[in-house]
Amino acid sequence: MRLGARQVQALDVAGAQAEKGPIRDAAGIGVHGRQRATDSATMFASFHADLAAALDGAAVGLWHLHNPALPHGSAVVVTTDEPGRFVIGGAFDAGDATTDRLTEHIRTAVGDPDLPVEGVEIAWTRSGAWITRVADTFRSGRVLLVGDCAHLMPPTGGQGGNAAVLDGYHLAWKLAAVLSGDADDRLLDSHDTERRPYAEMLAEQQYANFVQRSDPAGADETVAELIDPARGLFGHVYPGGAFLAEPGHAEDGEFDDGEFEDPALPTARPGSRAPHAFLPDGSSTRDLFGRGFVLLAAGREAQWNAAAEAVRPQVTVHALDDNAARRLYRLAEGAATLVRPDGIIAWRGTEPAALADALYRILH
Repeated sequence: MRLGARQVQALDVAGAQAEKGPIRDAAGIGVHGRQRATDSATMFASFHADLAAALDGAAVGLWHLHNPALPHGSAVVVTTDEPGRFVIGGAFDAGDATTDRLTEHIRTAVGDPDLPVEGVEIAWTRSGAWITRVADTFRSGRVLLVGDCAHLMPPTGGQGGNAAVLDGYHLAWKLAAVLSGDADDRLLDSHDTERRPYAEMLAEQQYANFVQRSDPAGADETVAELIDPARGLFGHVYPGGAFLAEPGHAEDGEFDDGEFEDPALPTARPGSRAPHAFLPDGSSTRDLFGRGFVLLAAGREAQWNAAAEAVRPQVTVHALDDNAARRLYRLAEGAATLVRPDGIIAWRGTEPAALADALYRILH
């Protein structure tokens, strides 16, 4: 692949380019989603202004505004890393792509017709043809997709960027395991199996938010029912992938009510996010994850340690001595839970001798 004057050779390519980047198309990966012909465009413009009076001391980073004086009745204003610089976004009309028109909309959004506005720059614009777009697969040969290259969705709900970061987070350990020889190349197939159904669900949730907030007239039977954000983001369960599912786990690749948990009442089943539980030193079980596989043992630590020392890659054993933590992870005396480097539960078992086979099946 040629990047400017540099030529880069790699065993794998993670396509993290924006929606208009060439990687996905070069890999021959198609897309699907919601399309709609419209005269408006999603536009984001940055600007400098003193909003201290409007904020009145509020420590808020994003405002979703409803005002009939704004184009299509709404807009979003967000802060940036640069003090005094903000971004306004919304479904603007073609004639709004001028400094004067955007300045007028900024003043309307802020509620100050005389607000001094400087440095207005259109940061991004997109026609309304695509509302959601998800790649048909997140892997084609040596190419894996993440972020906007894999999924495009309305900003309503603010999860597009979070999903992009999580794509990389959940993919990184798999690439490392394959490149180090600890896992078979087929492990990378689980990137599509796990992340694409989640992206499909998230895109539909963002679209449902868009309809509710900005386009009530577009509501019809195809719009998804909104899920509590905490349940959707922290309680999702992968339908399949790099874990050993327990009996009754849905494997049809579809998300439904059975594929979401109440994060306050987790089942700690394989394919779900390992829950937070306090450890004796006041830290969290979540603090243990991120560097490698972790085994949480509810007793028989010596046997579990011996089993862990005999496998590759390295598995670090931590004892769950607290009964509340054991109950949260649904572990009987002597049982253990294997957690992946990305904090997803990979296996739950009762016999240390079964650890090696479980790890082999997960990685190969």
